[in-house]
Amino acid sequence: MPGEGCLPSERRSARFEARELYEEDFVIAARAAHPLGKKPSLEQYAAAQHVLVSPTGAARGFIDDVLAEHGLQRHIALTVPSFLWALTVIADGDLVATLPRTLVHAHGERFGVTALEPPLPFGPTRVRVVATRAAMSDAGVAWLVALLAREAPKTKRGRIY
Repeated sequence: MPGEGCLPSERRSARFEARELYEEDFVIAARAAHPLGKKPSLEQYAAAQHVLVSPTGAARGFIDDVLAEHGLQRHIALTVPSFLWALTVIADGDLVATLPRTLVHAHGERFGVTALEPPLPFGPTRVRVVATRAAMSDAGVAWLVALLAREAPKTKRGRIY
């Protein structure tokens, strides 16, 4: 799954093929008892200090576009390359991150991190596997993609259960 800073474009080279696995939505991840509270306003969320997950190192994510539509901007205090790294960083301080709901529900408790509902919906985002067409025609890759699709979280109205 891509990080917030590098959601895949709908356009890609003809060499590549994408297969949708499931839809994911995003939540605000923060340590338990974070000063942001349980139901932050959009302004409170934007004013918080953020961790951005960006495997490419991009300093901007899709959330920044959402906030800009409302005349707001957030402060990105730290950029990390993975979602699990973000969980470890926010566990011991007052930084927040916008992370996939399934990740926070699956791993947040062990880090002392909780999921807060965002003041606006941040998603859904399609999670896809992308590979070259040649790779997708390989029997082993086809098997793996089918397995991933079968084991993918089930969605209901943009929520993953």
